[in-house]
Amino acid sequence: MFNGKLIPFQTTHEDNLLLKCADYEEMVLYAPTGSGKTVMVCKFIDDYLDENPNTVFLWLCPGAGGLHKQSQDSFEEMTSGIPFGDVYSFIGEPDPRGQVFFINWDKINSHCQSLNPKTSPHPLFF
Repeated sequence: MFNGKLIPFQTTHEDNLLLKCADYEEMVLYAPTGSGKTVMVCKFIDDYLDENPNTVFLWLCPGAGGLHKQSQDSFEEMTSGIPFGDVYSFIGEPDPRGQVFFINWDKINSHCQSLNPKTSPHPLFF
């Protein structure tokens, strides 16, 4: 359940994201700082999972800082009832469907050599 509040332009963009999902499996949301990307994506994930409960969301964040943790904290505050975790919980999760995993891309990129696709429970993701 989404606990946040969108302003009108965010609602329009979130609706457009939902419509685009029919045509694309991967999307990138790009907007200026302070435009409400996080709140829009939280609402999008909530709405999308209502219709597509077997979907797994990987929320990738750039940089060596804690943006993934900040995003995860915001997600936890703005939603309820949607399981989430980090990259380590994703790797160990035998059934990640219906969940959101917050991942620091730089951390994954630097540790990709330690991930073995042959022993991962999700070999198709590598």
